[in-house]
This record gives sequence, structure tokens and C-alpha cells, in this order.
Amino acid sequence: MLTCSDPTPLAFFPIYIPNTQSSSNCKYRKVLDLAMNKTDNQEVLSKFRRIKGTIDKERILFDWETLMHQKTAILVRRSVHNTNFNIHEEINTFAQNEKPSTKHARIDK
Repeated sequence: MLTCSDPTPLAFFPIYIPNTQSSSNCKYRKVLDLAMNKTDNQEVLSKFRRIKGTIDKERILFDWETLMHQKTAILVRRSVHNTNFNIHEEINTFAQNEKPSTKHARIDK
């Protein structure tokens, strides 16, 4: 978190994927407090203080739900992509196994 340019919950959660909303709230606050105690850089410390003052439980919940929606969307896209890939493989296999008929055979003159 010390090197993160955007230490918001939404930027933090993909690194630490919480299982529940309540654990995400606790973990983010603990890591933010730890980062505030470890830094000597006044600019970074003021950024952390500003974030700590503006981020409440509702914001953390909103960011956690946003991450869950993004994660679901990614899983759906991957599933659709894999389904499309499997369908193309099946079509190609079917096309390779099918014997060419004389009706559609190319005739060179």
C-alpha cells in the first residue's frame, strides 16, 4: 500500500481478495493503519490521513461490491470465450471428418 498511487479499497481488494464484506472492511483498515505507522514520508502520510477520513464503511462496502461485480463479469466473459472456442473446435473437427460430397466438389476444367 505504501507504493500504491491510489490506495483506495477498490485498488486494494484485487491484491487481497476478501471472502466476505466484513473481512474486507477489517483488513483494509488494518493495512491502512499499518501503512500510516510505517511511512516517514509526510506526503504519503497526509494522503493516507485524507483517505482514512473520507472512506467510511459504506464506501468500503460499495468498492467491495464493485469488485464482486467486476469479478463476475470477468468470469462470464471467460465462460463465453471458452464456449465459443469449444464450438469452433467442434465445427472444425466435424468439417475435417466429413467426406466431401460430389455435389459440392470442385471441378477444374
